[in-house]
Amino acid sequence: AAPRWRAIWRAVSPPRAAFRYIAAAVSLRAHGPSAVGVIDCHPLYPFTLSLAERAYSSITGAEGAMVWYLAGQWWSLLCYLLFLTGAYAAGVQLWNRRVAVLGCAALALVPRQIYYSVDLLSDNLHAAFWMASFACMIRAWRRQDHDKSKVTRHPTIFALAAGVFAGLAFWTRMEAILL
Repeated sequence: AAPRWRAIWRAVSPPRAAFRYIAAAVSLRAHGPSAVGVIDCHPLYPFTLSLAERAYSSITGAEGAMVWYLAGQWWSLLCYLLFLTGAYAAGVQLWNRRVAVLGCAALALVPRQIYYSVDLLSDNLHAAFWMASFACMIRAWRRQDHDKSKVTRHPTIFALAAGVFAGLAFWTRMEAILL
C-alpha cells in the first residue's frame, strides 16, 4: 500500500484522458441525464467521478479544480482495491486461497500497476466490474464452493450477477462488450 500512497503524492501530471472524464463529470452534474448524449465517453465513470468529487469535497472541505483530480485518484485507488478483491474471489474459486493471495500480491507489486492504480482513468472501475463479472461466472459454472463441500444453491443468481457486472463494465468502457 505504501508505494500507492507515494504514487498519489508524486503524480506530476494527469493523463490527457483525465481532462475528458472531468469535463464529462462536470457536464453530467450540470445538465443531468440529458448530458449523456453530449459527452464523448461512456457515462458511468464520469458519474462516479462526480460522486467521488462531492464526497472528497465534503470530507476535506477543499474546493477548486485540483479537487477533481485528487478525488479521482482516491476513487481510482478504491476501484483498484475492488478489482483485487474480485481477483481474489476468482482465484479462490479456481484454485485455493494461497494461490489467490499470491496472485493478488504479485499483481499489486508490479510498478506499472501501482501508477495505473492512481491514474484518473476509467480502467480501474472497468477492471473491477469485469473481475466481479468473471468471479460470478466462475461461481455459476462451477456450482461449488472452493472446498467442494457445499453446492451453490442458486447458480442462476450468480449468472445474472455476472451479467449485471458485465453491463456496468460496458457503461464504464466500450471494451467490456468483449465480455
